[in-house]
This record gives sequence, C-alpha cells and structure tokens, in this order.
Amino acid sequence: MRFIAATIAVLMLTTGLASAVEVKEKGAYMGAALGSTEYDQDNLVTGPNVDEKDGGFQLWGGYKFFKWFAVEGRASYLGEYTFGPVKSEYTALTGHAVFILPFGQSGWDIYGQLGLGLVNQNVSGLGASGDDTGSTGTAGLVVRWTPAPAWTISLGVDAWAWELETISGSKVDASVAMGRLGLQYNF
Repeated sequence: MRFIAATIAVLMLTTGLASAVEVKEKGAYMGAALGSTEYDQDNLVTGPNVDEKDGGFQLWGGYKFFKWFAVEGRASYLGEYTFGPVKSEYTALTGHAVFILPFGQSGWDIYGQLGLGLVNQNVSGLGASGDDTGSTGTAGLVVRWTPAPAWTISLGVDAWAWELETISGSKVDASVAMGRLGLQYNF
C-alpha cells in the first residue's frame, strides 16, 4: 500500500506541475477511498495475540458551497482488530465541515475536515458478542489534485476518537487512524 501511495503521489506531483485545471467552485461530489488503519485504546496491553492494524475504506458524498467550504457525509469501515480471543470490528457514520485551501488555478488544494457522528463496535469472542454504538469526533488532513474538472485524487489521514465500554464494563478512550488514497467524482 505504501508503494502504491508513494507512486501516485509522485505522479500527482510531476503531472500536476505541467497542467492547470479550473476546479469547480460549487457543486455536489461523491467519492471512495481505501486505506490502512491502526487502532489505539487507553491501557491496551499489547502482545503477540494483539493485532491493532487492518485495512479500511470510506464512501462519501457532499456539496461544495464555496471554493473554500463544503459539507459532506461519510460511511467508514475502520477495520477489525484482535485482542487475544476477542475480535472487535468498527464502522462509523459521520457528518463533516470541510475547509479547503486551493493553490491558485493549479488544480491542487489541501483540506482539513472536522466531523461528528456515530461509531459502531461489533465484539465477538470469549463467549461474548454484541454491538455497542456511541458518538465519535473525527478530523482529517488531505492533499488533493484535480487533473480534470470531474475527477479528484486525494491522499490523506483521518482519525476518529470515542469512548467505549469494554467487556469488563469499564469505559476507555479509543481511536482509529487511517492513511488513505481516494478518488472523487465532481458533478
């Protein structure tokens, strides 16, 4: 995954310097991304039977109101993690405010996003299974390139943080970070 992301980043940099595309200032869009995820939790004991890394994906849709601001909704699969005999799988539904900083008419921009939503934990193992849903906060930073008015390629990092109840009943802070590569269609 790192090789693919590095290759696409180099292609974006070299081809982006030679072309300038006028990016749409308003309009709807939808996109998808694949990424590598990592789970973190307060007081998590690591060891040979603990797997805190997985893959994830996102689907999103939104509307760009100005060249510097958009609102979007996302559905994210945050991965499955193993803690000895217990497996936990996480998904999230979130809404975001997206703040965009375009670099002139180059087709390049960076954006930061802040969001709120719900995260779902599905636990199985040790004779226990079940779902737990709670509120989450999310933030991210992304570099994007629009090689054609209808298409945008992105490379970024997103993170989700929430409080969850463990199998023993105690409350802990948990988070997932995702490095991702995405493709977006601009209507």
